[in-house]
Amino acid sequence: MDKKDKNPIAEIRARIDRIDDEIVTLLKRRVRYARQLRELKARNGMAVFDPVREKEIIERVKKRVPEELDRGAVANVFREIISMTRSMEEKHQVCFLGPLGTFSHQAAVEFFGRSVELVPVRDVDDVFQWVETGMADYGVVPVENSIQGTVGHTLDRLIITSLHIVGEIMLYISHSLLSHAPLKEIKTIYSHPQAFAQCKNWIRENLPRAKSLEVESTARAVQLASEDKDAAAVGSRLAGEIYNVPVVADNISDRKNNYTRFIVLHKSPLKHIAGKVKTSLIFAVAHRPGSLFRALEGFAKEGINLTKIESRPMKDSPWEYVFFVDFEGARTNPRVRRALKNLSESSTFVKTLGTYPVASAG
Repeated sequence: MDKKDKNPIAEIRARIDRIDDEIVTLLKRRVRYARQLRELKARNGMAVFDPVREKEIIERVKKRVPEELDRGAVANVFREIISMTRSMEEKHQVCFLGPLGTFSHQAAVEFFGRSVELVPVRDVDDVFQWVETGMADYGVVPVENSIQGTVGHTLDRLIITSLHIVGEIMLYISHSLLSHAPLKEIKTIYSHPQAFAQCKNWIRENLPRAKSLEVESTARAVQLASEDKDAAAVGSRLAGEIYNVPVVADNISDRKNNYTRFIVLHKSPLKHIAGKVKTSLIFAVAHRPGSLFRALEGFAKEGINLTKIESRPMKDSPWEYVFFVDFEGARTNPRVRRALKNLSESSTFVKTLGTYPVASAG
């Protein structure tokens, strides 16, 4: 058969097959090097999971992605490659605020990839308890939302826990309306109170006669909608995929800059600290004029940027408060050490929660 008679579709498919074969060969080589690295880490007492290094890999890949490719999609592919490689070295169990399909589930997947054992638990307390008792290696909990503010229960647990923050995720929250019914036939809407608050104008304009029923999570709402032909849920696309409920309307949040920050908890702090990092801590000061100013004065003198400061009442001491602070820099930095020394001398209580890589929004 002449070249001109060859099937061009078959030729292109054959080329794609050869490229796929090359990718598999390269993956095998990557796994082999990863195993060699694991042996070296074991000899030096280093942990297999290194979120700082994993972030470096993803950021490096993003910079090398050409314009014709989707940078986020390529980053997701490499995140799964890293997750697969890591799981072959050491299998981790990660718990999160369940059930399956919550935004906490989505955040855990974004941070760890899918090649870990993901375990949904009942509430924030359970996430802390599972990691504290060793039932899970890591935990993922929400800590603040860009519209609704902080998650108070998470902050309260951080005060008393022995766990450390080893990572964070900035997750864009895109709410969808999911239902087996068309929009005009929906009589009931299930969702979490926070999701209702973030979509109240859209619901008022598009479903003014529907009854809103609050449940413990957006994922539970989608579960209920899957069982009720006249009901809908405000939740995530991921939950819709898990519970097989179609999307009726997408991105229905009243504000489009809706992000939730999640933190990753572990028994031990990160040892490898490099690149763009932040540190979180809690402190308390005496109930005297100027005490808060003196405690934070060292950060200003050292030119350290505070990215967050928030007060929280002490549960056992009425009208007494603790302060949560995030700042740019590692606790090992000399300027940070001097600021922390000033903070310790000016405070009645200081607890460092962790130093970890800064997450990018998106």
